[in-house]
Order: sequence, then structure tokens, then C-alpha cells
Amino acid sequence: MSKLTVTAGLCLIIASLATTGLADTPENPCHGKDDGLYANSADPHSYYNCDKGIAHLQHCSAGLVFNQVINNCDYPQNTGTFCVGKDDGQYSNTADPHSYYNCDKGIAHLQHCSAGLVFNQVINNCDYPQNTGTFCVGKDDGQYSNTADPHSFYNCGGKRTFLQYCPPDLIFNEEDNCCGYPKSSTPTNTGTFCDKKDNGRYANPDDPTSFYECLNQITYNNICTTGLVFKQTCGPPKSPSTNSCTANNGHFANANDPTTFVNCGNGKCTIQKCSAGLIFKQSCTCCDHP
Repeated sequence: MSKLTVTAGLCLIIASLATTGLADTPENPCHGKDDGLYANSADPHSYYNCDKGIAHLQHCSAGLVFNQVINNCDYPQNTGTFCVGKDDGQYSNTADPHSYYNCDKGIAHLQHCSAGLVFNQVINNCDYPQNTGTFCVGKDDGQYSNTADPHSFYNCGGKRTFLQYCPPDLIFNEEDNCCGYPKSSTPTNTGTFCDKKDNGRYANPDDPTSFYECLNQITYNNICTTGLVFKQTCGPPKSPSTNSCTANNGHFANANDPTTFVNCGNGKCTIQKCSAGLIFKQSCTCCDHP
């Protein structure tokens, strides 16, 4: 009698151990699957561990969900399929410009830019919003007018778009490749000063508050804004730094003031000021935080 009781007890223990996993039946999520870990479609915070057709339901740690790509629990933002089939690298997140996907071996890692920055696909990095446009794509390096705001201009460098602003009261003149004061009056066609002269602007030796503009050998007399005089060169008459405009066209650091830079174009130079709180860095030829 006692032997029968012991035998019956052993059978109950064996039966209870078998219930820790689901039998290999069509209803079993591990039916027909190789050994391994599989997502639980009913609960992303858990997964099935399949072992010889037996399904063992296991749970991720608090706050994590199962990521089938890496066969492990992971943070929810890393579990998408965005990177499947993509090369390793950084990609824009169309749902949020302040973040981006970092793809590594098909695994998507959602990462966030620092406060105030957005992802710039051109440089594959976070950047200031004003630098993320596509205006400069396909354009040569240089400065271009901003048709939406004459008080600013686009500085193209390495296919990157930098929106920069003229000093107060100035507007960008693409012809001179620099910021300057707007014309205060309508040009008047007068005199023969421009006979046999190239197109361009020339000082008026009789009146420094005006200048002559020659166009197809026709002379136009222009008046400067009140209180200003005409200078034959765009910007200061003297070179503000050793990186004068005898160098190549481009932007150069101003050794006398890191919050400004020298804009050289076609032998003409002008000092331009960075936005408040920024300094000019030669490494990126742009204004940036110190």
C-alpha cells in the first residue's frame, strides 16, 4: 500500500513539472519552430523561449520589451524595423526632426539631439535648424541671396547650408558678395563719367556721399544713405586681419574679434558678425557656440 502511494506521488510531481511549458501542439506558439526566443504577439513585454517544441513564457525586466532583431529584451525605442535592409549609419526620423535613427547591423537605435538642435542628413549629425536646408545642394561654395529676407544670405560650404545675417540696417548684395546699405534714391542717368569704363561702381571725386554706377557706359549717379560716404571697396578700407582678401574667396577668422569673420569675394572683403553668443570657427567656416 505504501509503495503504491509513493508511485502515485512521483507521477503527480512529473505531471506538474510538465505544465511549466506548453506541449508541442498546433495551439502551442513553439509548434514547428526551432529552439530559440520568439516574440509574444499578445504582450510585447514578454517572449516565448522554445525548447524542443515546449513553449516557456518569460518576461522582460520592467520598462523593456522583446526585440526580435537581437533576440533579447531592449528599450522600446530600439525595437523598430526601420534599419532592416539599410547600411550602418545615421538616418533622419521623419516623425521627429529632433531625433534620428542610428542603424547598426540592422538594429534601429533612436537617438535624440541636444536641446535646440535638429538632425541634418547632409552632415549626418545634429545641427542648428537654420543650417539644415537643402538650398546649397548642387551649388558651388559661396554666398547667395535669401529671397525671403534681404537682411540675410545663404553661405554654402561643402554642400552645407548656413543662413547668416547682415549687421543691422544692411542688406545682402549678391553682385558685391557682401552686406551693404540699401540705395536711398533712384539712380539718375547723368554725365559722361562712364564713357569707356567697365561696368561697376566708382567713387565720385566731387562728392564722397555719392557714387557713380556704370552700366554699358551709361552713368548713373547714386546717393548714399544720410550720414554715409562711398568706399571703393566693400567693407573696411584696410584689411582687418592677416587673412585678407588677397587670399581665396571664402570666410576667414578675424584675429581681432572672434565674434566676427572676414567674408572675401572677388578681392573684396567685409567684416560680418555672428549671431549673439556665437563665435567664428575656421574648422567649419561657420559661426558656432564657443
